[in-house]
Amino acid sequence: MNASPFDRVVVSFCEGQHDVAFVSRLLLADGFVVYNKKIREFPTPFSNRFETELGHIGIPDKTLGYQASSALLPSIALNKGRTWVFLHNVGGDSKNETRNELVRMYRGLSAHDDFSLVIPYRFLYFFDSDNIGVNSRVASVAEEIGMNPEVNLQNGNIVNFDNVQWGTYIFHDSGNQLGTLENLILGYFENKIPNLHSNIINFLRANAIPAGSTRKMKIRNGAEVYYGQSRYAENKSIIGVYGQLQFSGMSNSSLLESTDFMKAMDFIACQHCQTITALFA
Repeated sequence: MNASPFDRVVVSFCEGQHDVAFVSRLLLADGFVVYNKKIREFPTPFSNRFETELGHIGIPDKTLGYQASSALLPSIALNKGRTWVFLHNVGGDSKNETRNELVRMYRGLSAHDDFSLVIPYRFLYFFDSDNIGVNSRVASVAEEIGMNPEVNLQNGNIVNFDNVQWGTYIFHDSGNQLGTLENLILGYFENKIPNLHSNIINFLRANAIPAGSTRKMKIRNGAEVYYGQSRYAENKSIIGVYGQLQFSGMSNSSLLESTDFMKAMDFIACQHCQTITALFA
């Protein structure tokens, strides 16, 4: 059995790019650094595996970025000493098949015999609680992994199962077990400039547009057609307005990478953030 060059490899599954940006911002504040080298320069065996995935989409080599070319490529990689982190945007909470494929992909790079590299994996699942509730979300993660009830997976803890480590964090409002990552983020934003938060809310509500116009529109056969569900979410729009006051045209995920509405002192004072950061330790 070959000695591992890694103390830990943490593979994290995020619903979207704003989750990736937020978690990476926490890790940067905790001393991790972004690994900016091209994929062929990543440590073995990840370089070969990621290069293979690039080949499937017709790209010879690249550095990672928040907008990953494939869910099977990390959006960003970070390391601190011999601990490596790969953050994946899987594109929504319903993408359990993608998450399972990623688990199989990574575990396929590690083997328990006398000649193979054994990689000390930790797989982390990040979701919004939404209206489902933290405990129900955690139970669905355990079911997706295939855990026995005796394993006792809980929000913000690490458990050992099937020869690797697993954990989850469900974003929720501090006041209850419901909500989203945006509830957490706005807690940092709202007290930085007096009255700004309430002014943004008042503006959005005073200028609300018809619900039908919050659906996507396409031109099909020369006709303008609306389709899908409403895409309006007030908290995301509030964050977006904050962003436009700082960096015109910037997306919410890019804002979370650069804004000073969210600082290291906010993370230190936030129990949610301390719990999330501990999942990578």
